[in-house]
Amino acid sequence: MLVRNPKQPNVTPPPEVDSIAEFTVWQRIGIYFFRLDIVRKLLLGYFPIFFLLVLFVGLSLLGFNTLNKLTGSIVQTDLPIIKQTTGLVDDVWGQELYAKRYAILKSPEILRLFHEQSIVFQKRIQVLESLPEERGLDTDFLITLQKRYQQFLINQYITPGETVAPAETEDELRLLQEKLLEQIGAFRRNAIADQNRKTRLSAQLSDNSFRVALVVCWVGLFFALVAAYWVTRSIVTPIRQLTRATELIAEGDFDHIVQVDSGDEIGDLALAFTKMSRRLKVLEASYRDASPLTGLPGGVAIDRVLSARLAVGKPVTFCLFDIDHFKAYNDRYGYSKGNKVIKMAADVLREAVVVNGEEGDFAGYIGGDDFVLICKRNGVMDLCQSVLDRFDERIVEFYSEEDLDNGYVQAKSRQGTVQHFPIASLSAAMVTNERRRLINHVQVGEIAAELKEAAKKISGSALVVDGRGSG
Repeated sequence: MLVRNPKQPNVTPPPEVDSIAEFTVWQRIGIYFFRLDIVRKLLLGYFPIFFLLVLFVGLSLLGFNTLNKLTGSIVQTDLPIIKQTTGLVDDVWGQELYAKRYAILKSPEILRLFHEQSIVFQKRIQVLESLPEERGLDTDFLITLQKRYQQFLINQYITPGETVAPAETEDELRLLQEKLLEQIGAFRRNAIADQNRKTRLSAQLSDNSFRVALVVCWVGLFFALVAAYWVTRSIVTPIRQLTRATELIAEGDFDHIVQVDSGDEIGDLALAFTKMSRRLKVLEASYRDASPLTGLPGGVAIDRVLSARLAVGKPVTFCLFDIDHFKAYNDRYGYSKGNKVIKMAADVLREAVVVNGEEGDFAGYIGGDDFVLICKRNGVMDLCQSVLDRFDERIVEFYSEEDLDNGYVQAKSRQGTVQHFPIASLSAAMVTNERRRLINHVQVGEIAAELKEAAKKISGSALVVDGRGSG
């Protein structure tokens, strides 16, 4: 008789947040963050650091570019203006010096130097005109002043008797010289002022760049810590919960639910973990119900599996196996060898399921010499027949040669009389829902028991199939 199926464990699924409208903005952000997968969490955590790094590099490059432009302007424009204007002043004084010396010495060499000084002045003006930046230098005006000044010197000191222009006095010469020097000096002062301004701007820019870099570093450190905290918390917290759940399951608490409300891989792991705990509870119940002799699940597991498959209404086959003449074998060879026959029968069922069965086919041991197979399809004649054939092949290993030659063993019947009992065989009864609707495991057990009695009346191993319909 099959044992009633116990109540299935009532496991409450982990709560889910269907709506987050009632939460604050920061709570919504936190919920959204925890529902991301681990890869997106890591990318989102690194994004502020990456953004600040790009910002820092961009600001640094911008500052360096500005400093480079300022330095280039100083080196390529301001310093050349200062240098050339200083040289122009020297040229002005040099021309006057050579003119006065020539007036005294009348040396052709000094006259050559006088004219070369004018050429040098012209070259310096060309240098100023070729500068990369436009500074508003009126070089044409300088050239005009220099030519007038040079002509004054020629008229005053070199060819005083060949003057073609109105006579200029020494004072007029000095005025022209001062005007020329003032114009050159203005150029030089502007260049020096511009150089100083750029130098101060460069120093200020360097200071500002340092401050910005310092702020960006501190902000980056802050966001890095925040990102590390959130990412670590979103990963470590559920892992701790899983660790605690593992400890509880190890202690036998299979009803513990891991509350991990996240959409990442750890959330999937938590769901799988919950399913595993439910399955472990079922397996534990099966293990407690399993026979120490055969290792197969017992009556409780058999009833539970059969009831579950009948409940879904899908094809199912229930096969009941009984070892014929097993009592006579025990009386002849003893209980120790009888237990070996029971183990052999259990092995035969397991092997048949592996070789001829499908995934989900179930082998069980009711007790005594009764076994069952529960299959997920109808008409498993080949599977049941393979059990009978395997049993017949192996049972002969458990008899002596004398008994095998005789074809029977001699033992007392239940009435106490000595009789001859044939070699042990299997009687099998097959019940399916192919032609009739099976209500519960009790009905299946009653039908199988009736069919088994019919099979036991057949000599040798035999299989009787329920062929009656629901009508």
